[in-house]
Amino acid sequence: MVSTWALIIFIGASVWGFTMNTLTNADLVYFDAFTTVGSLSAQYLLARKILQNWLIWIVVDIVAINVYLIKGLYFTAFMFLIFLLLCIKGFIDWRKSIHQKESLVV
Repeated sequence: MVSTWALIIFIGASVWGFTMNTLTNADLVYFDAFTTVGSLSAQYLLARKILQNWLIWIVVDIVAINVYLIKGLYFTAFMFLIFLLLCIKGFIDWRKSIHQKESLVV
């Protein structure tokens, strides 16, 4: 499932990045496109309560932190660092909860 979503995000970010590059003069269009498409995908998986949403959020936050540092938006980069830490905690907690439920079933 992760590889399917990786492909969807790659294709979506490529199309959105190309569109932004063609129609705007924005900086770092492909990285911005990745964070947009990745965030939408992660949010969809989160709504479906699929554990891997946290892995996508983690990658998106790492990319976003670097984009905002490059752009000189230090407060926003710090905010995304906080989001990254929350995502790591969310992944650990969800995984622990899933394992506990599985052990109860057995």
